[in-house]
Amino acid sequence: MNHRRTRARPYAKAIFDLACEDQQLAFWSERLHFLSRIAEDQSLQAAYHDPRYSPAELSEIFIALLKKANLYHQHLENLIFLLAQYKKLPLLPMIAMLYEEHKTSLEKMVHVDVTSAFPMTEIISGQLKKALEIRLQRAVEISFKIDKSLMGGAIIRAGDLVIDGSVRSKLEKLKQVVVA
Repeated sequence: MNHRRTRARPYAKAIFDLACEDQQLAFWSERLHFLSRIAEDQSLQAAYHDPRYSPAELSEIFIALLKKANLYHQHLENLIFLLAQYKKLPLLPMIAMLYEEHKTSLEKMVHVDVTSAFPMTEIISGQLKKALEIRLQRAVEISFKIDKSLMGGAIIRAGDLVIDGSVRSKLEKLKQVVVA
């Protein structure tokens, strides 16, 4: 994932800079989200590596879908052709994610993913949100996921910051100490 992130970063930054310059943050957010959904389509993923499809043909698929959804713009066509030419269309979901990180950073908001073993009560999730806002010094938007394999505790991801407070992680650390 880090390799994909590194390869996608300059594209996301360039798009973000263009969006800021044109004051079109929401426009690009919507279109990148749409393009990432197209790029993740299973039937299209096989075509990325199929030599029977030229970069121009792959681009036309994306452009046709943009036009059908009434989301077409010349800048998008240029982006699609560039990514197709360098075989980077599969990076679109990562580009969209990094763009959103830039956007939320500009808006002084950070998106946080919290994975816990059990659902959190409103009181606990509210306390967690306040604590994260103090630590990150930004407004926080939290999305919660459940993963029973954690056994207890939670894993918190905010951009590059990861706080692993899961029971599974603590048991692994204890195991390393005991075995060593």
